[in-house]
Amino acid sequence: MRKFIIYACFLSFSPFLVLSQESGEIEEIIVSGLKIQQSLEDSVLSISVVDGQDISNGRQNLGIDESLARVPGLFMQNRYNFAQDLRVSIRGFGARSSFGIRGVKIYVDGIPETLPDGQGQVDNIDINAISSIEVIRGPSSALYGNASGGVINIFTAEPEANSFSVDVGQGDFGYRSINFEQNYIQNNHSLALNLTSKELDGYRDNNEHQNQQVSLRLHSDFNSSTSLISSFNYTRQPVSQDPGGINFNQLSTNRSSAYQNNILYDAGESLSQARMGVSLIHNLQNSSQINLRGYTVKRAFVSNLPLKNSGQIDLSRDFYGIAGFIQSEHEIRSMPLTLQLGFDSDFQRDHRKRWDNDFGDRGIVRLDQSENVDNIGIYAQTIFSPSDNLILNIGLRNDRLKYDVIDSYFDNGDDSGQLEFSDTSPMLGLNYGINEKIRLFANFSSSFEAPTTTELAGPYIGGFNTDLKSQSAQSKEIGFRYGSSGSDLYMDVAIFDISVTGELVPYELEAFPGRDFYENAGSSTRKGFELGIYYHLNEELSLNFAHTKADYVFDEFEDYSGNRIPGLPNSLSFLELIHTNLFGFHTTLNVLSVSDQFTNNANSTVNPNYQTANLIISKNIMLSRWNLKPYFGIYNLTNEQYNQNVRINAFGGRFFEPAPPKNYYLGFQLTQIEN
Repeated sequence: MRKFIIYACFLSFSPFLVLSQESGEIEEIIVSGLKIQQSLEDSVLSISVVDGQDISNGRQNLGIDESLARVPGLFMQNRYNFAQDLRVSIRGFGARSSFGIRGVKIYVDGIPETLPDGQGQVDNIDINAISSIEVIRGPSSALYGNASGGVINIFTAEPEANSFSVDVGQGDFGYRSINFEQNYIQNNHSLALNLTSKELDGYRDNNEHQNQQVSLRLHSDFNSSTSLISSFNYTRQPVSQDPGGINFNQLSTNRSSAYQNNILYDAGESLSQARMGVSLIHNLQNSSQINLRGYTVKRAFVSNLPLKNSGQIDLSRDFYGIAGFIQSEHEIRSMPLTLQLGFDSDFQRDHRKRWDNDFGDRGIVRLDQSENVDNIGIYAQTIFSPSDNLILNIGLRNDRLKYDVIDSYFDNGDDSGQLEFSDTSPMLGLNYGINEKIRLFANFSSSFEAPTTTELAGPYIGGFNTDLKSQSAQSKEIGFRYGSSGSDLYMDVAIFDISVTGELVPYELEAFPGRDFYENAGSSTRKGFELGIYYHLNEELSLNFAHTKADYVFDEFEDYSGNRIPGLPNSLSFLELIHTNLFGFHTTLNVLSVSDQFTNNANSTVNPNYQTANLIISKNIMLSRWNLKPYFGIYNLTNEQYNQNVRINAFGGRFFEPAPPKNYYLGFQLTQIEN
């Protein structure tokens, strides 16, 4: 019945499939994922782009997963557990993370959301302010350094007119949201201000979430050569409860229940964060450019884990850095060549304390230490064209990371210490145009991941676990693109083969339930095929399709050689139809299909496959200088019972975090545009 409903929904669009396929006005897409701007089809790496229309248009926007599901090779979990944050993996990188994002670099307007040690999060990103997202699907350490198994570049909106808007939404499971947006333009200056509040009681017990944000963006063009972009974000998240993972028996009995210890120990987190960044772009003569940026982030974080021993955490973090590059254009024997030299210097200063968790109350001190991480990277890359239809891209980067821990709790001795990691990452790629519509590309690239400060924590010690080493990967990829990014039909096909050594793998201990520790596996391989299609059928109807078929396998890892890497599906498909008519109605129907995943290294337990569907309907109504857009959505349209997250190698079989059943939301956006 469930599959019948999905197919019936798609067939309801079938009358539009036979309409005339007139070309629409679609602009060429320029990407900056390789740091040197170029058209999407000229890239030597696999890059996907999601624009602002696909991010907004009536989506609930609890997370960026709603708009990134169309990106092949990208798999996201943990949408409904805000205490653990969204989990993102690209070609398997990031799958090990029990909370937050690791192995994938995240930037907002060029400012990193990923720490020098490789930890990242998206809880402080205001989705309402996003104009586009670029995703590099594969190792990119030659450009971005540590923890760059993939890169997500987020860009906030540039005001196009003086405007004011309010967006109010409400839905099942206590969902409430409100957003105010003010855009202002005068002469060569623009300002964008967003105020957002979101609350959710949650489907499961112990699942409440509250988040408030203020985002400000200023853009000033001082003259034709010099621009300054300043940004500020403040996030307050006073409540994010953690319902925890449950075992199969509890899953069968009561899907909405929480693990009992998560309730007993009041598991969850609260945080506040302020981020400020500045970017200066100065164009020199002969098309050369200097780009400089600086930023500072301050984060306060308190967390309760579902255990007594060291189960309360208080973390104060300062995170800051400067970076820049100089880019020059040359011509050698009539061959155009672009050269870029750059650096990144990022610094992390953490003060971490742990106490026993006495059923939600603070117990005795167990750990008190400062953790410092410095990451200095320098890189060079060049893009040149030996002929009209051939583009070559060469990159090289060196990174040095230094970890310091200063122990201030001496009851168990002095665990102060130091670790250092370094790596040199190359990249070589080519792009060849067979004709105006077909371009081939191939590349060799690499990435490395140093353990994060959280992963370096040992079960019975303070300081760092010095036995834990970095993870490295070498990637080979070939593919082709059909059409251009501005055409009605665009297709992206890629085949990748990645070898990983020192794979970082999580595990749990009985004495520390709900807390992950890490070890290095010997090696693993990741081989796969990705397909992405955008088809603008006519002026009213467009289609997005993404498919990933891949094998993620341990090659050498104790007794688990030949087993699949847990937490990753071998097959992932996404299909979306978008219909817009002359009467202002905008309808989106999408289906996500995920194959089964193993939950542990032994491959003894499986998280079953699932298929989910979402339906979103909105309508634009013009009222003089006001635009009213009511919207309505049904998520999990077919009421699928599935698990939205897998806790890898969880003790006691508590692998599963169930997703909500069918749920509804509605709202409206009211926008005033000044003449």
